[in-house]
Amino acid sequence: MSNENNTKRTRPHKAAFLIRLAAWGTAVLLFLALSAIIALHVPAIQKKIILRGVTRIEAATNFRVQIRSYRWWAFSGIYLIDVKVESQGKQILDCGKVRLNYKLSIRRPYIIVEEVYLEKPFLQLERSADGKWLVPAPPEGKEQIKEVPGKGEPSEPLWASMQLPMIQIVSGTIEARQQGNTILSIKDISGAVHLRAVQGAEGPKIQINFENLHARAQQIGESEAWGIDGT
Repeated sequence: MSNENNTKRTRPHKAAFLIRLAAWGTAVLLFLALSAIIALHVPAIQKKIILRGVTRIEAATNFRVQIRSYRWWAFSGIYLIDVKVESQGKQILDCGKVRLNYKLSIRRPYIIVEEVYLEKPFLQLERSADGKWLVPAPPEGKEQIKEVPGKGEPSEPLWASMQLPMIQIVSGTIEARQQGNTILSIKDISGAVHLRAVQGAEGPKIQINFENLHARAQQIGESEAWGIDGT
């Protein structure tokens, strides 16, 4: 009888101990999560993250990225001011205001950009003398790739396994040039661009889908402009 009474008396103590342990574990996890969020919004750490992001973009492409200033507001977004992108010494993108909406993740890359908002971006494209569009491409040997687990062999670019952001464009402009002369101008571009990594015959590619796209195009030398609407 005494053993049964001792067992009954100790069970509540064990239950209370387990509850306290679970509470402490939850508190520790919550503290770590809050500490990470608070640290993420410290200006010095924000600057380091942005510089690292720019460095990774430049290392994986032949682009040179310049950002005049930025504002990173807690739980609101990252605001970049006066963003310029150059390729082989020529400016291809100029955007006065860029907003990045993001979410946090416990897995790499930890900060996932879900939406890129471009206000009045100006994109300049070049066409060669033989009529081919000169699309900037990653320099040979510098495209970032991930390794096959356990083999150490490259399989596909890192972006192929990442969540690619949606791009929202407001009042954008695309100017096409050939041998120094403007041959096509597309203005008042507004709409959403959805990016998705898909597998192709020669490896992963980026599939581009447009949503509620509106623009006004004019070929230089022609007096009339025509509208572009579609998805």
